[in-house]
Amino acid sequence: SNGNAANIGKRSHTIKMNALACVNAMRRQFEVESEQARANGPAAEAHFERSMKVRLMPEYVVPYVFHLLSFRRETPYGQSSTNNEDADDEDYIEMNENQERILKKRLRWIFDPLVQSLGETADNISFLMRMSSTVSRFAPVGLAASVANDEKAILRLKAVCEASRAV
Repeated sequence: SNGNAANIGKRSHTIKMNALACVNAMRRQFEVESEQARANGPAAEAHFERSMKVRLMPEYVVPYVFHLLSFRRETPYGQSSTNNEDADDEDYIEMNENQERILKKRLRWIFDPLVQSLGETADNISFLMRMSSTVSRFAPVGLAASVANDEKAILRLKAVCEASRAV
């Protein structure tokens, strides 16, 4: 069996706490910049809303994460993969279930700190859901020239967005 499992659990907890600390630091910086923009008048506030907000709000990392996951080979293709001729093969089904489990775990790693950083007043969940829905309508940026790769990346992005709504 896996004698290193306890160490992995400890490292995992440490990494999650570090991610939460980073999100909290981004939120504090966002609040500071937002207050400064308000103090500098309507023009500065409009500039903050238009360009700075998307750079400082931690939730805006989600589309980037979705696109990165869509290019990973181990990211499942979603429901479209069940049309594969191997879909009846037990090994294929088990592999697909493992891929989906890993994908959901990765998505929790990004969503948990975003939601936990707001504590009891987590009002960003609907925003994250809406963002997931919006991203699912687009093709991943920077697709390879190969049409086959394009289709796989598009299917993977849709699978990532679908899985994110389940997490």
